[in-house]
Amino acid sequence: MFDGELSFALKLAREMGRPDWRAMLAGMSSTEYADWHRFYSTHYFHDVLLDMHFSG
Repeated sequence: MFDGELSFALKLAREMGRPDWRAMLAGMSSTEYADWHRFYSTHYFHDVLLDMHFSG
């Protein structure tokens, strides 16, 4: 559906409970966004954890 940065931004907004992803991005610096990107490169989003839990 969505690839790359847009996909990540939408997942991050969902993870943070922010329905307006544009406002979420406008409210954070590029450094903060990069920090979240690094964090989620080694930690799974909540929906992925649930899928893994119930698939086994």
